[in-house]
Amino acid sequence: MPYAYTCTPGTVIRRNGQTLVAETTDGEKTELHIATLSALILIGRVSVTAQAQRLLLDSGVPAAFLSKRGACLGRLEPARGSAVHLRLAQYAAFTNPDARLTLARRVVRNKLQAMTSLVRRYRSNHPDKQLAHLDASLASHIASAESAGSIAELLGIEGSATRAYFAGFATMNRSKLHFPGRQRRPPRDPINAMLSFGYTLLATEAAALAAALGLEPYLGVLHDPSPRRPALAMDVIETFRHLVVDRVVLTSINTGRFKQADFAPQGDGVRMQPHALKRFICIYEQAMNARLPPPADSRQTGRLQLLDRLERIVHWLRKDRKPMTDARRNAA
Repeated sequence: MPYAYTCTPGTVIRRNGQTLVAETTDGEKTELHIATLSALILIGRVSVTAQAQRLLLDSGVPAAFLSKRGACLGRLEPARGSAVHLRLAQYAAFTNPDARLTLARRVVRNKLQAMTSLVRRYRSNHPDKQLAHLDASLASHIASAESAGSIAELLGIEGSATRAYFAGFATMNRSKLHFPGRQRRPPRDPINAMLSFGYTLLATEAAALAAALGLEPYLGVLHDPSPRRPALAMDVIETFRHLVVDRVVLTSINTGRFKQADFAPQGDGVRMQPHALKRFICIYEQAMNARLPPPADSRQTGRLQLLDRLERIVHWLRKDRKPMTDARRNAA
């Protein structure tokens, strides 16, 4: 089922029976049938009436509230049945050094393989000596990650590979938009603004899915727990952030779909203008509903793979390694 996004400033979402009605300040109305929604993403100055919130909760549809810049402010989620035994298993895995390191190695390996995939796809059309060196460097980092003896060592390998990757990302940028390297808080240029916003969308979706499956979204394996960062969601999206968001951003800027005029200053950083935000969301949704390139499973859409990745964690924690059946996948 689809995700619905509302980002027009001043929009109010009200309830009309089993339908949500989004009304802008100009009087334009859009109906959102609750039975067809998977989630509602509200960006910027958008409000939801108490009756509309009740319909979302009663229907089991989560809503996420994001700032104009794309930071996740919070989520409205329905009450769910207790998954205490699953969460106890998750806590036990986190406090077991061997189990945590095994899973963390897998996260870093998946991340570096996704980076390598993007670099190689670009190099297939645009040979570049610097990117050839990056390819070799990432392969070396993958080998080092496989044998890392501690989380601290693994984080060092991941950080070194990420810095090298984003230096290569600057080389792959053929647009007129300047990319000085990865900057997050706040993003100070258009490319970083798009990357940060895309990562937030992906992490928000992963956190909501994790909570729905009974997992603790804020307890991952690679990074220590933080009350402001859904660590499990961040672990899970490591592959997807490069195969979805980075690929979307790189393709969009290199084909001229975003210009400097699509961005506006905000504080010490920049944000996407409303029209550019809508355009980016459409491109992101197309990517999530399409099959991803290797190393992802090309038989599934990105959205189904994200769900599958989280369900595999649940199976692993329950010591049930049986694959998800088609019937359960369709029901999800």
